[in-house]
Amino acid sequence: MKKITDYDVASGENTVELAERVNEMIGEGWQPHGGMTTTANSVLSGMSDEYLQPMVKYDEKNGKT
Repeated sequence: MKKITDYDVASGENTVELAERVNEMIGEGWQPHGGMTTTANSVLSGMSDEYLQPMVKYDEKNGKT
């Protein structure tokens, strides 16, 4: 199993924004990890919904899969 060395979360206010951010991060060496999730914020709170995708980097020295 590859060793995860870094963890981050990509986010966007809609799926288009999320996909753009995920693609940017992939270009920087990150890989999606697991599934996308959403937060459902109340309109009363003044916050918008958010789409989230965990992203990781793997140890490149470890060639195991």
